Amino acid sequence: MSQAISKWFKEVEIQGITAHSVRKWLATKMANEGVDEFGLMAWFGWRDSKEAKPYTQTYNRTKAAPEKLEEQRVLCNALKHVAQ
Repeated sequence: MSQAISKWFKEVEIQGITAHSVRKWLATKMANEGVDEFGLMAWFGWRDSKEAKPYTQTYNRTKAAPEKLEEQRVLCNALKHVAQ
């Protein structure tokens, strides 16, 4: 499969694209859409979560963490109003 993907990109004269770069792009996109480690493992056939973890960790740091902080800020403000 890897060779077929690389061959196809070469045939259409797109340089520098490999099966690995396509997998990396897709895993990043899926993680950014909220697919967890186990979902990535199932999709790509990975047996070890170490292969999926870099993608989900990047998502957690860049996307999920700010969203969670905002949720916590809203909750704290709501609790302040209740306590008054």
